[in-house]
Amino acid sequence: MPLFHRDNRREPSVISRADRAREAGQWEAAAGLYRIALDRKPRNPPIWIQYGHALKEGGHRASAETAYRNAIAYQPDDPEAYLQLGHVLKLQGKMVEARLAYRCALVLDASLADAARELGQLQGDNLAAGQDGATAEAREFNQASLAATTVNPAVRRSLKRARGSLISRADRAREALQWDIAADLYRRALDRNPDNPPIWVQFGHALKESGNLAEAERAYRAAIARDPTAADSHLQLGHVLKLQGKQEEAEPAYLRAFALDPGLPHTCEGLRDLGWSETRVGELRHLLTAAEFVSAPPPARADAALGQPLEPPDLSELDGLQPRGRIAVVLHLFYAELWDEMREAIEHISLPFDLFVSLVKGASSQMRETVLEAFPHAYVFDFQDRGRDIGAFLVFLESGVLFKYALVCKLHTKRSPHRADGDAWRRTLIAGVLGSSALVERIAAAFDADPALGMVVAEGQIYGGPEQWRSNEARLAQLLPQIGISPEVRHRRFPGGSIFWIRPLLLRTLADLKLTLSDFEPEPMTLDGGLGHTVERMFGLICEDSGMRFVEHTRLPEQRRRDEPTRMERGAS
Repeated sequence: MPLFHRDNRREPSVISRADRAREAGQWEAAAGLYRIALDRKPRNPPIWIQYGHALKEGGHRASAETAYRNAIAYQPDDPEAYLQLGHVLKLQGKMVEARLAYRCALVLDASLADAARELGQLQGDNLAAGQDGATAEAREFNQASLAATTVNPAVRRSLKRARGSLISRADRAREALQWDIAADLYRRALDRNPDNPPIWVQFGHALKESGNLAEAERAYRAAIARDPTAADSHLQLGHVLKLQGKQEEAEPAYLRAFALDPGLPHTCEGLRDLGWSETRVGELRHLLTAAEFVSAPPPARADAALGQPLEPPDLSELDGLQPRGRIAVVLHLFYAELWDEMREAIEHISLPFDLFVSLVKGASSQMRETVLEAFPHAYVFDFQDRGRDIGAFLVFLESGVLFKYALVCKLHTKRSPHRADGDAWRRTLIAGVLGSSALVERIAAAFDADPALGMVVAEGQIYGGPEQWRSNEARLAQLLPQIGISPEVRHRRFPGGSIFWIRPLLLRTLADLKLTLSDFEPEPMTLDGGLGHTVERMFGLICEDSGMRFVEHTRLPEQRRRDEPTRMERGAS
């Protein structure tokens, strides 16, 4: 019998001990142990990230920033490292660098909802502070450019080699502040299709931020030449003229933008920067208020005075439709270049479904075969450019086909070109409803389990407050009583963005209004206060009036998603 008994059990590794300390919230101990592990093996990007988490939670934010940057140095194509770097930069008040980090995370992984949400919030906070969007960008340009030069070459390679259309790749380069790449890609897209005013505007933005102000001016003028009724093009022309010191030319550009759309943000701020007094700006604001008051009660039909009623497409082929499943997906495809993004999102639906697609004549009608190639059983129709996604959705609703399903998923190619975070906003909206197959299954299961669940939207997309209703109150006061809902809405909430899941039985109330394409205003529509914006706010009102509720996707009953790590595996944000 041996004199001594040897214990063969192995001591836990340093990393295991660090993980246990982290799980217990012992951040100082965890940081010390991760540091020991990194001293032994520094080329370990995931541990640099965990080390950064421990330092951040322990209050050592500057050191945490260094840790995340080391993770990026060892693994430059890791979107999670950029995401966590963005978080700690934001905590330190380094907002320009934080935005850049979030943009880099999205370049490397466009489906990263956390990065899209944080970027959208930072952009929104910037605008909420009352800064002129374009001039604020100009003021931040030097600082942002310095930060952009530190972008890892892997990000630039990813942007240059990324798949997708030229425009979607250009958009991602723009979000990463890689203006030279963005300008080149927008230029190539315009060489193929020069009759695309919104892309001329984006090309102008990229040139402006690259410092090519004269070229940017030419790009904005090219946009105006192709569509002189777009107020935002005149606004952007005013900005770039102002930056070049051409005040006498900038003033009429701003005034033209105001005349085309009195509700366009930042026009008055631009005039104030040109030296307009508060009295003169006040006169313009008074004109804005008067115009809103006079135009608030809308005519019964937008085209009545013109004698041009619009005929919807013939949907008779849907009369005898037998659903392939319990889900209907309704997609309004206006921006053809976003088709790949829409297709990838729809492919996350593993349950049987039918797809209804509205194309727009003169914008996306050439996409019919492309859509049918991806989804051979889709129902595709060409619409006039009226009412945007809401108008087309109401036409499908009026046909009665949507009432054959248990659930409807409503999508559209939302760009919001007047917003700096327009593309990030769209990705957030879509990620919250079609971010993965597991999420779709989770949403469907939630509807099955909870009869009081009426709508599901992406996280952060429920809005409220008097300012969110003000421009639409007059129209709501006219429409809501027709369906038995109180027009007192100022303190209620609504799902925004018009991308959501809904029970179609709720839509019967909306169908009772008998709205048609001819009721919608012709393009260009205002940024708020149009019939489409009014109907957008009605979905949530109808849901609550029926005794149901709408929720953000993160508020659904918790269940572990197969394709997502746990919070601890990802690290605290």
